Amino acid sequence: MTQRRCSGTRQTVLRRSPIGLVRSDAAVRDGTRHRGEPAGLVLLFLDRSPENHRDLIFRLPPTISMQGGYWTFRATQLCTRTCPDTCYLAVFLMITVGRVVCRWTEGTSGMTHNYGFLAIWCDVASEDLSDYRNWLTKEHIADRTFSQGFLGVRLFQAFDDRRSHFILYATASPAVLSSPVYQAIIDNPSPWTQAIMPKFKNFDRAIGSQHLKIGNGFGAYITVWRLQVDLSQVDWRNVSQHLNRVLDIAGVVSVRVYEVDDGVTDRPSVEKTMRSSDEGNFDMLIVAELMFEDAAIAIQSHLSDLLPAIFPCLGQIDVSCRKMFYGEAPHEGPT
Repeated sequence: MTQRRCSGTRQTVLRRSPIGLVRSDAAVRDGTRHRGEPAGLVLLFLDRSPENHRDLIFRLPPTISMQGGYWTFRATQLCTRTCPDTCYLAVFLMITVGRVVCRWTEGTSGMTHNYGFLAIWCDVASEDLSDYRNWLTKEHIADRTFSQGFLGVRLFQAFDDRRSHFILYATASPAVLSSPVYQAIIDNPSPWTQAIMPKFKNFDRAIGSQHLKIGNGFGAYITVWRLQVDLSQVDWRNVSQHLNRVLDIAGVVSVRVYEVDDGVTDRPSVEKTMRSSDEGNFDMLIVAELMFEDAAIAIQSHLSDLLPAIFPCLGQIDVSCRKMFYGEAPHEGPT
């Protein structure tokens, strides 16, 4: 790593390193950092194509561009509002061949890449359970997981009712779920889909983005909350502080917070015409990842009691505990 001066700004260059972590003073002009600009920048650099290493230049002021074989990332573009002296920006920058995807969040923890999500709740009758699960695992899920931009999927059942299902997909960005590729999938249901989808009960579905991640990893058990909140009134620093304390509960490995995008969720499709339920009638999804069934039950009570303090604008709440029984990862490819 080298540093050099250029036009009154500071540059940090990572050369041919697939993984690097650098902290640099932000907005250095003539040796003075100005009030109202972030005090520092933490940048995690991950090159997912080591056979095609690219150098990364960090510098100010704002732009993202490709110059002479270098990816150039200028941080002040991310500072969309005035930040006090004590603030810094946490930025996760992932570089893939020919593309940069990034997101920043303000604060001391909970940094997240701007992943997309697709969440589905679905119950079926006992006589349809076997056919439903065969349809999911042999056709429906793979049609999505192995298409462009999907990162994986996990399938869960409720603790007290194996007919009650929750499905959570992750995508490289929210745009994947509004793309022509995904639209073509949901506009061309298979004969099997057309036969089973009208049998769904208590169906719900939402699309949006992952806003916050506290902790690391995934568990065999989850507790899931659907919340109606005024997103414009959410204090994300307060949310992060409360959720960090939840990690002290035995068996809790991580908590993720997702925001629902009504516009994408409500987009019409042929598949949607085969379902009669009101979909995505909530604003936020919280998923706690647990190692033990007892931990899922414990956090259900603990966090549910905290929610009014975390979200003063809280409306309706729905919560359930579930265990995973199936998953797919696109890096393995279909067989």
